[in-house]
This record gives sequence, structure tokens and C-alpha cells, in this order.
Amino acid sequence: MAETRPPIPDPIKRAVRQRCGFGCVVCGDFPYEYHHMTPYAEDPQHLEENITLLCTRHHTEATGAVPMLPDKMVREANDDPANLHAGITAPTLLHYSSEPITIVMGNTTVKGHPGRECWALGVDGNGLLGFRFEDDRYLLSLSLFDQNNRLLLRIDDNELTHRSDAYDVERTGNSLIVRQRRGHILLHLEFTPPTQVKVVSGRLWWNGASILFNRRGMVVREPGTGSVTIMEGTFIAPCGVHVYDGDDDFGAIMRIKAKRFPYPGDGRDFDAVRASLDDLFDTGGRGAGVDSVRTDSQVRPRRPRLS
Repeated sequence: MAETRPPIPDPIKRAVRQRCGFGCVVCGDFPYEYHHMTPYAEDPQHLEENITLLCTRHHTEATGAVPMLPDKMVREANDDPANLHAGITAPTLLHYSSEPITIVMGNTTVKGHPGRECWALGVDGNGLLGFRFEDDRYLLSLSLFDQNNRLLLRIDDNELTHRSDAYDVERTGNSLIVRQRRGHILLHLEFTPPTQVKVVSGRLWWNGASILFNRRGMVVREPGTGSVTIMEGTFIAPCGVHVYDGDDDFGAIMRIKAKRFPYPGDGRDFDAVRASLDDLFDTGGRGAGVDSVRTDSQVRPRRPRLS
């Protein structure tokens, strides 16, 4: 008779993800599987302390008829997960390509011109969400900050990585959900390579600017004055929406001048904040190092990097 196993409760899954640094404890990779170190057949219950994360390869090696990954090594990795040791997660490659791309933000859609980069959202001249076009390929970039200009997650040229000390990052299928605390979704993305990325809901921050996305629309929040609805509809443009509080040189089709929420580091420019984030991480050789901001296009926005 086939084994009937109840699903692992969501709170236990979240606790395991947090403890394991949101990736395989051996190598840090995603996708991962929930692995019972003492087999479920021997101890038929879901105990958080008995569950770890293993990528498909290492899970297969650990559970084969003749285990190629010994239980002792799995338990040692569980005690010192690769991602927690590194400070950031191992990069996950997203497979966007040369076909025309679409960025959906709430009920707003931005489509790029064929063969040209497309930035759907920028703040103060810095691109938070968009695609570069290089070597006949589209390369997705996204920067997720909290309200204190703390970089939480990045997608840099199709490579996704995030802080391994996050409260929760849940990846299932083509969906990614970032939570700041229980019941509070900071960002919900859906990836549909090779052509589309969708912001289902959430909020993007930079320099006190707050852009909120939900099914009802895409709005800029302002302190003390409510909110300003940006737009809805479909636009074909190299730059979609720009939120600014000074000079506007982003070249966007929709420009919004908005008041800001207070945040640490007032008066510092983007590069200074980025440098402070670089100092925060010890990537353990995982990253490629900090490079200079690309300036080969007048409209190309700057993008933050974790490493």
C-alpha cells in the first residue's frame, strides 16, 4: 500500500527555510526539497528539527538505495548551512531570452521595444525593475529594498539572490513571495520566461519613495497626504514610470514627483548607500565583486548590487 503522508505544515516549512538559509544546506542551491534526516518511515511525524533542505541532486544522493551522500554529512551541513555561512543565497538563473519582453505591475503593463532595454520603474534615476539588452538577450534586473534602504533581494542580469537572514522567502513553481513578518507580504512576483515578469502585489522602496502594487492599481504612497495613483493600461516605452523628488532625467513616459517618508541616510547618494550594503556582506567568494556603474547609455539607470 502506498504511503499516506500528511503535508508539512506551513509554519514548519517557514521555520526550516529560515534555519537553512533558503537553500540546500550542502550547496545553497534552489530548487530544494524538504528532507527528513531521520526517515519519515522510521519516525512518521513532521518535526522542524528533523527536517532540512536539500537540492534535487543532493536529495537524490541522500535517499538512494545506496546513499552517496551520508547522513552524517547532511547533519553536519544542517548545522552550518551553506547560505547562512555565505550571508547571501546561491544565485538562481532565470531564463529570459531574446523575445520581446513584458513587465506587469499591478494593472499596469510596460512592453519594451524589440532589441532595446526597458525599465518599467525607476526612482531618482535608479532602475528598480527592468530589462537590459545585451548580446541579443534580455537580462532581468530588480532591486528590493526595505523602507530603510536595506537591500533585501536582487535580480542582476537574470541571476536571483537574496539575504539569507530574511524573515521568509518562499519560492514555489514560478512564484516568489518575500515576507517581512508573519502575514506581511513585501513582494509577490511571478516569472514567465522567456518573456514576462509580473509584480502581483507588494511594495518597492527607495530613498523614502513607496510604490504600492495590488490588483486595484499601482500607487505612490506619500506621508500625510494619502496616495497618488500613477497609471493603468499598457505602454510601449524604454522607460515606464519614474518617481522623483528633484531633477527628472530618467526619460520615462510617466513622471511622478512625490514627497518622501523619512529614512536613515538622508543626504547620501545612491552610490554611498550601495557601498554601505557592500560592506554588509561577506560573500565568501560567491559574488563577482563590486563593479562600476554602467554609463554607456544616457537613460540607463543605475542598479544596486549585493556583492
